[in-house]
Amino acid sequence: MIDDLFEYTRLSHGDVQLNLQEVDFHNLMEQLVSEFEPVAREQGITLLQELSPEPVIISMDVEQMVRAIDNLLMNATKFSLLPGEVKIGLITGEKFIQLSIENQGQPITKEQEELLFQRFYRTEPKRSDMYMPPGYGLGLSIARNIIELHSGRIWLDHQQGEYRFCIEMKRPMHANAVQQEIRQ
Repeated sequence: MIDDLFEYTRLSHGDVQLNLQEVDFHNLMEQLVSEFEPVAREQGITLLQELSPEPVIISMDVEQMVRAIDNLLMNATKFSLLPGEVKIGLITGEKFIQLSIENQGQPITKEQEELLFQRFYRTEPKRSDMYMPPGYGLGLSIARNIIELHSGRIWLDHQQGEYRFCIEMKRPMHANAVQQEIRQ
């Protein structure tokens, strides 16, 4: 918890220097999903990928972005109904990318929904969870801070237990030229 709190404080007060590099986000997502699959399987969760097939070059701090996405995957797994599915989608446009992580869980109220990205806010899982450590209510707020440091945005679409966390990030103009070279 101390590490998470320290990280949250650094991120929210701008004490983080991003180590930006051009990365193929598609390959990064395939790797993250592949590494996360055993954890999900132990929980009775199937991961479904709907990733766009072409390279998606964007500028990011890989370590920070992996942390944000891992927090979302852990959250989706922890709060999914069992047996369940977590869908990971990647949509690409000329000027943006959108990552979505979807799962089915217990419904929450509108008030709870509005508090999810707040520091220390927690909703307890509705099932006993022997594999996942209890959370401290920092994961989603850390993810939000990381995405915002990348000039992106993160939000939740929720309806009656259907959760869809989305990250949208702008693609740098020069990334389109890099992708044209990769395709050729």
